[in-house]
Amino acid sequence: MSPHDFIANTNTKRIVWIFGYGSLVWKPDFEYTARKIGYLKGYVRRFWQGNVTHRGVPGRPARVATLIKDDSGSTWGVSFKLEGEEQIVEAFSRLNTRECILGGYDILNLPIFTTDGTTHQAVVFLATPECELYMGPSSVESMARDIVSSHGKCGSNTEYLFRLVDFMRECLPGVVDDHLFDLDSATKKLLKCNICSVPNSIMSSSSSMSRKEDTTSSEKVNKQYYLEGFQPELATVLA
Repeated sequence: MSPHDFIANTNTKRIVWIFGYGSLVWKPDFEYTARKIGYLKGYVRRFWQGNVTHRGVPGRPARVATLIKDDSGSTWGVSFKLEGEEQIVEAFSRLNTRECILGGYDILNLPIFTTDGTTHQAVVFLATPECELYMGPSSVESMARDIVSSHGKCGSNTEYLFRLVDFMRECLPGVVDDHLFDLDSATKKLLKCNICSVPNSIMSSSSSMSRKEDTTSSEKVNKQYYLEGFQPELATVLA
């Protein structure tokens, strides 16, 4: 079901929940009444979807999260409560562009189990293998190389990954997401290896910038080792 069809068949005066498992957990870009951390069953998060608008460009797509059917799996994220026509229409209009038109996503309505013990139905966007930008599975090392070398108008692909990892480790420290954490480790390892091979002239101009902020561990690695947004020549070396 497309967002247009969903809105057309929805009473926009009622309450609607939207579940995010990627960048929505830290950048929803729409107004909402409440948010709850929770998980859905029967799907796992995988970095198998390509993106050439927000975190990548044509010819060098970023890898972003989608959901893959797995009856024994689950995926944690954030569910956002929308109330009334204004919030619902605004959110779906933004997501129609952000997810479906630009990214090739579909819509499901699934139960979300929250950390406060409640359950609610939520709208979930996900990519399908039929999507033109669907990249599919690959080795962790290969996916890490894709992520390190991708950058779009919203920033680096590494930021997308590291912010999602930060959310999981800070908000859900007892939850293990093997795919996400393995990809995080492989990406940081690749960044560290590549940064050692960067010419001193490039590193000397970027090192002072990387030390300006005291951030969480994942964001610190992102800013220290991946300076694509600041040094285009460094991005070329890393690629």
